[in-house]
Amino acid sequence: IVITLVCGLYGYYLPIKYGKIIQEAQMRAGIPNPEDQGVKFLLFMFLCGYGVAKMQEELNKIWEAGGGAPATF
Repeated sequence: IVITLVCGLYGYYLPIKYGKIIQEAQMRAGIPNPEDQGVKFLLFMFLCGYGVAKMQEELNKIWEAGGGAPATF
């Protein structure tokens, strides 16, 4: 809600953008059948921050899956 007040309509676009980024990260991590999270997060954002909890849950799946190339310095 705060982000919508500060950023206006862009605040409604952010959950969709983050959803697509999370979906891409899930594909890179090798999670089978990643769903398009954008619309789901946009709808859940109106339910008192439930969308934020769902985003974190999906990000946790990426961390638990591991996968991808090892980090190098």
